[in-house]
Amino acid sequence: MSQKKPSAQQPERSLGKAKRSRGRLKDEVGKDSCTQIPAHTVATPGQVVELACQAVRAEAFNPATLFQFGSQSLTDTSLGLQVAMRLQLKLYISRTKRKAQSALKLPESAAGLLTAEHTHAKLHAVRLRDITFKQLHRLMRKYRGRYSTMVAFLPSGAAGVQAHRQQRGPLIIYTIPFSQE
Repeated sequence: MSQKKPSAQQPERSLGKAKRSRGRLKDEVGKDSCTQIPAHTVATPGQVVELACQAVRAEAFNPATLFQFGSQSLTDTSLGLQVAMRLQLKLYISRTKRKAQSALKLPESAAGLLTAEHTHAKLHAVRLRDITFKQLHRLMRKYRGRYSTMVAFLPSGAAGVQAHRQQRGPLIIYTIPFSQE
């Protein structure tokens, strides 16, 4: 048996093939594979707001319920604000967020629903990292006697259209899909 010696052109051909396939791979890497699978479609903002409104209505039978909406940045209160606008309820945001929101020039109808006084609202916009059972438990102790139930909304990316509900005693976290479009 004689073995073939690799020709000088063979490595070049395989190198060219690798470059071509790497280029295609590079094009594919930037694509979000979750959005290509129908089971993992991202809900529209309207669907997300409606899911959150339904959850608020479902949990609002108890007047001592506090609702919290996770937000990623100082200017991101969109889910909480949309729910507040739809249900015509006040939304508490921190003074820092309030300053950032004032720079956005919100419509007067939306700006009128924002408050920097936490006792004036049952809807609160909080940092995303504060939506954990541990943090909710701490807050429950802080507001002892004022609130008996806490419901939080945790935006989580593409997770289908259904909200996922977790409960530990009086603490409830809805993991909900969101879209930044």
